Amino acid sequence: MHRRNSSVASSTAPHTLMPSPASPIHLDHRELNGLSEAAFSLMSLSAHQAATTIAIAGGIWLLGLLGILPLSETVQSDVWPALPLVALVSLGAYAFINIGYNLLVFRECPEAYQELMQEIQEAKDDLHAKNVDIA
Repeated sequence: MHRRNSSVASSTAPHTLMPSPASPIHLDHRELNGLSEAAFSLMSLSAHQAATTIAIAGGIWLLGLLGILPLSETVQSDVWPALPLVALVSLGAYAFINIGYNLLVFRECPEAYQELMQEIQEAKDDLHAKNVDIA
């Protein structure tokens, strides 16, 4: 005996917010995140460039590790295997310094402050109109 598909809505079922299987909703993830087409294109280009750079650097490192690149014995046995760790520590130091610098030179936004103060005052007035006592 075959079971009836319960995902298909009958004609007597009440309307819901879910779309019917016959009319799917197509949402673009860029619209959901509020990104413009140019911003998304720039982000994917940057990600593509980063992935390509990492792949090329990883390939060169692997060639040196396997002995295909002509390196001195000291470099190949002592220095070359530690290069990924050095790159990771350098990236972490760069990120730490960059975040610290941007925190030091953080620019204040007087327009945003005024807008926030206005919204707080509107919220207080709204609460007072509803007889809510705030400290």
